[in-house]
Amino acid sequence: MAQKTLCKEGKDLNNLMNSLINEDKMIKTISKGYQLTIPADLRNELGMTIGSKVDIEKKNNTLIIKPIAKDTMKEMFNEVNRMKTMNVTPSKVVNMKREVYK
Repeated sequence: MAQKTLCKEGKDLNNLMNSLINEDKMIKTISKGYQLTIPADLRNELGMTIGSKVDIEKKNNTLIIKPIAKDTMKEMFNEVNRMKTMNVTPSKVVNMKREVYK
């Protein structure tokens, strides 16, 4: 069994060095169900819990995952409800978008 080199705090020096070198990068494995685990320290820092919503965007060959704040979700639902009272249908929204991007 290989002996681990420990630093003063008792942490494995190799793991500590790897985490410092790759502080802003993480290599994760996609599970059988095509799921990806977000590390606890990042989830906690971003206030993410079970059921949190995220926006996933593809730019070039990169996936960008951004948490969506609960307030933002509430605003979106309120806007949808407001649009319903104005008799705005999904097809009308598509047509409006076409007009804007002509």
